[in-house]
Amino acid sequence: MKKSSAVVFLVLIAFFGLDAIDIHDCISASLNNSTILHNEEYRLKNLEGAKAKAWLAFVPQASLYSSANYDIDGNQYGSAGITVSENIYLLDDRWSSLKLAGLDLDREQIEYKKLRNDLILETVQLYTNLLIQIKKIEYYQQAFLSYEQEINYIKELIPVGAKTELDLYSAEIELQNLQLDIDRTRNESDKIMLELNHKTDLDLERETDFSDIEPGSTGFDQVFDHEKHFNWQKQELTNLMMKVARKRNLLNLLPDLYLNGYYNWKYQKYWEDKAKLYDFEGNFISRDQEQDYWEVSLNLSFPLGSLSERLYDYKTSQRNYRIEMNNTFSLEQDLTRELQSKQSDLQLKQKELEIGRNKLDLTEKKLDLTRERYYSGLISFYDYNTAKSEFLSAQIALIETKYSYLIILAEYQNLSGGLLLEKY
Repeated sequence: MKKSSAVVFLVLIAFFGLDAIDIHDCISASLNNSTILHNEEYRLKNLEGAKAKAWLAFVPQASLYSSANYDIDGNQYGSAGITVSENIYLLDDRWSSLKLAGLDLDREQIEYKKLRNDLILETVQLYTNLLIQIKKIEYYQQAFLSYEQEINYIKELIPVGAKTELDLYSAEIELQNLQLDIDRTRNESDKIMLELNHKTDLDLERETDFSDIEPGSTGFDQVFDHEKHFNWQKQELTNLMMKVARKRNLLNLLPDLYLNGYYNWKYQKYWEDKAKLYDFEGNFISRDQEQDYWEVSLNLSFPLGSLSERLYDYKTSQRNYRIEMNNTFSLEQDLTRELQSKQSDLQLKQKELEIGRNKLDLTEKKLDLTRERYYSGLISFYDYNTAKSEFLSAQIALIETKYSYLIILAEYQNLSGGLLLEKY
């Protein structure tokens, strides 16, 4: 099923001419292809069933019965009936069980959302890392072509003495280094693409056109609400579960006061009655009969034998509740500290982006000026090569900063309860 959905996706791309894959295509494919998410959906179904089962505990107990009989006197008869009973407790454990089943379901739903967001973040990180490698290969190849032109230019000028073999060797060394950088980066790109293919099942290749991503809004204007964070929501539900368990164990220390209702209806039919009873007028008296019976009772009970066990359960649940309250306090501090740290990282990356753009602009201008002076014979190949290396380094640094900013932004949005990439 998962494989066929990916095949259909690729067929649609070919049919409609969609020659580019973007981050949203990969995220959708990852979500559809995730075994972890599918298993979590099954767990949710099980917990929905458990909650429905907790409701069924309130349904009165009913039973149908029937029998066919043949006695030693040759009488043949049958009977059928229905019995209905119910206990209505003043302090009913069934309400606690129902509450706990509902909280357990809510907690698993939050876990599903958390796993979904984790998967989206992993896909974003893989996709952006892949874009970094693709851009680096592009920059390395541009520089490679430039050095090939430089080598040809130097070879033409060596016979007339305008260039030396030292310039040629230096250019060829740079060319070899760039080829090695291309091979290493392509190998890293292939490994990332392999992992992305495993996660999405999209059969991505080197020739696939991957759409770029531009940084969106930082969301700094939003107020951090720890109640929106998945870990906080799970902790809150855990606190409620501990509170319900503590209350139930406390009520178990009290006597059980409950109302019992019982109803029974029975019909008995004789097919062969050897007794053949008659009244004074000679009329046959049938022993067929219909009976019904009901009773209502108010009961008070207290199992003294389990008192020590119930007291232990209550004290244990009380300690567990206090433990979770302490965990809640620690979690609030951790989440606030983590968000502040992530926000600081995000602000730093914004500054790095701004500086990186400025640096790229300056190194490009320096390269243009250095190129003119180099071809005019005013500076050495070493100075020209230094300017080219600075420009290439600025290109790579900017693209790495841009995509690492996108990853931190998505992590910040996840922490602050916002939409990942303003969509998920």
